[in-house]
Amino acid sequence: MKVTIVVFLLFAVPLEAQDRADLSGADVCSSYPSNVISRPITTLIHSLTLGKDGVHIDFDKKDGPGRWPDVTPPGWDGALQYTLCIGMNIQSRWRVSCPIEYWYSLEAAGDDVLKWIPERQMFQIPANWTYDCGIMARQPQAGEQIAFFVVAGDARKKDVSLVQERSNVVVVTWPAATPVAFNFDTPTPVPTPIPTPIPTPIPTPTPPPPPPPLPSTDLTQILAYMQISQAAINARFDQLQQQVQAVDQHLADFRAAVKSKWDEFWNSPIVKYGLAALAAFVAGKQL
Repeated sequence: MKVTIVVFLLFAVPLEAQDRADLSGADVCSSYPSNVISRPITTLIHSLTLGKDGVHIDFDKKDGPGRWPDVTPPGWDGALQYTLCIGMNIQSRWRVSCPIEYWYSLEAAGDDVLKWIPERQMFQIPANWTYDCGIMARQPQAGEQIAFFVVAGDARKKDVSLVQERSNVVVVTWPAATPVAFNFDTPTPVPTPIPTPIPTPIPTPTPPPPPPPLPSTDLTQILAYMQISQAAINARFDQLQQQVQAVDQHLADFRAAVKSKWDEFWNSPIVKYGLAALAAFVAGKQL
């Protein structure tokens, strides 16, 4: 019952509405058919795998009675069935290239999309997918949204097809490692609106009770002690001041006594007349 409902939902919606990215205004690489996006959608992609051996893609008209017909491009010996296209959203604009060709029953093509090519010092996408598409010659970054779709016939730098048809566009998140598989059979769910929560009123906080009064303290004794201590400090200061004054007076008396003795020595008869006699003696010796 669930499978029947899913299939009904898929085909109840117009195929054009099942594009998961709007590429109607995209720039198509100049060397590829410009109408790959405007072709009618006649098939749906169910799954896509980015594997070590390349990209495997499953869609309605890949096999069975109504599958896309094979075509043989000019100069080719073998036939091709469809072409894989890639889309990158660069600078807010979709760019499209269709580089990977598949023949009927080919399981995967395009090699590992994360492959590093040492001799060219680049990854697989710019080296072998989009090297001739200007701004698309780059390696998508992990987490980037990349679009894929397929077109009937050979659209790699040529337009060889018996039917001008394409699949719907799917979008994948570019991986950081391969292999990785994407399933598109489950319709994109419609999100259920989440009701706006009604805020719970915040209760008015109750003010805390006032702190209890501190017990009274009698400071009379402390103040009396402080007064006694201040009186003792003042008395000690006066005592020291008197001692300093006494020392100053003693020093002054000592200096006066020394000056008096010095004056008395120079004014004594011995110094006065002795120096005169010594000077006369020295003068006589020089003559």
